[in-house]
Amino acid sequence: MTHIVLYLLLGLLGWAAFEDAREYLIPNRISASVAALYPAYALSTGEPAAILPALAVGLGVLFLGLIAFARGILGGGDVKLMAAVALWAGPSLVLQFGFVMGIAGGLLSLVMIAPRLFVRVGAILDGPPVPYGIAVAIGGFYVASHLLGGI
Repeated sequence: MTHIVLYLLLGLLGWAAFEDAREYLIPNRISASVAALYPAYALSTGEPAAILPALAVGLGVLFLGLIAFARGILGGGDVKLMAAVALWAGPSLVLQFGFVMGIAGGLLSLVMIAPRLFVRVGAILDGPPVPYGIAVAIGGFYVASHLLGGI
């Protein structure tokens, strides 16, 4: 059961990355499904007590994400997906999740602005929006692979 739930998580993260790349939008139903699956995972591992600390981490990430959203740094869908994945990361993996997501987001940003570097240097500042849901999904893939025992 545990592996099935984790594979469902991977599928949802892939869907979120695809939708964000295609539409610059992560449907709420994806983030809600990621969050709703977590209790099933926690119960299937026999660790229902892990739900409360994971919830605290998810709420903390949501709070920080809302600050970033208010400042125009992140989109609302990115923030919701980050908070949902943070549930899965919990206290033990949240920093690694953030690190992997940050590296992936930085690389994605470089790929997005690289063509503009040859046009004019100032184009970096008015570059295209970055579908950061892809970076969140990559961080989530890291978390899921760790939970699957792969890392």
